[in-house]
Amino acid sequence: MARAEWCYCGNCVVQKTDDECFCCQEHELLKENLSDKQCVTQLENLESYVCHKPSLEMAFIVAYNQKYPKLLKGSAPEELSTR
Repeated sequence: MARAEWCYCGNCVVQKTDDECFCCQEHELLKENLSDKQCVTQLENLESYVCHKPSLEMAFIVAYNQKYPKLLKGSAPEELSTR
């Protein structure tokens, strides 16, 4: 696995696109909730959040809405809601 130059937590892996390359230390809300942890991968119960479809859908909606606030009007894009 390649080491990401933009990684601040030390656990990021280079993804296919720049949009996918994101470090948990870049987002203030995530960073605030890490407490004494360096990375989201060190949080207890991470697997239950990652594998919980409603949580993932909500996180996607929030992230998508932040990036494209005028495109998303309270629901997931068609690609997500049809899965």
